[in-house]
Amino acid sequence: KAGAVSDGVAVVWTVRNARGVLPLSFRAVRRLVPAPSRIALHDDGSDDGTPELAARESPAMEIVRLPASEGPSRGRNLAIESAPERYVLLLDGDASPEPGALGELMAAARRAAAAVTLPRVLTQDGFLQHGPAHMSWAALPRFRGWWGEPAPAREDEGYSAGGGTAMLIDRRFLPEGVRFDEDFGFRLEDADFLYRV
Repeated sequence: KAGAVSDGVAVVWTVRNARGVLPLSFRAVRRLVPAPSRIALHDDGSDDGTPELAARESPAMEIVRLPASEGPSRGRNLAIESAPERYVLLLDGDASPEPGALGELMAAARRAAAAVTLPRVLTQDGFLQHGPAHMSWAALPRFRGWWGEPAPAREDEGYSAGGGTAMLIDRRFLPEGVRFDEDFGFRLEDADFLYRV
């Protein structure tokens, strides 16, 4: 990677029309330990006042207005490519990490020298969220859930949905040239990225 990379963490949302869910996510990110070195919002053509809300809620937030709505991949790639920080925590607008989540993700990333580290994501009812995009290859043949349906019977099996909802990128270990496919379309673009990583 060109240029110096700090050991800091950038938290970046890539959203479109997320005004209704972002305040909760903003509050959660402000409580993260360690505190992010930079917070940014990449707006994918919102027409509901999302960027204006972000500017009011967090005046120090870096806001990037993408020229047209083309899905989350462009904003995520921009976050990865332009960050001076070693770590980039990519979040969807409805992701609300617990205060210690960032520290735990960073510790796991360092232990495993992982390019991408995913959290377990809970549904609003407190169940572990499951999704087809976020399994290991070994787990895929046994997978039976889709798009966040709670499945309490499988809580102990270790399935975890993270993907585009939340992922910590360690730019030092990300394979050269591997980025989100901006032509892939929305839904499972995160799975495509994770499998190529």
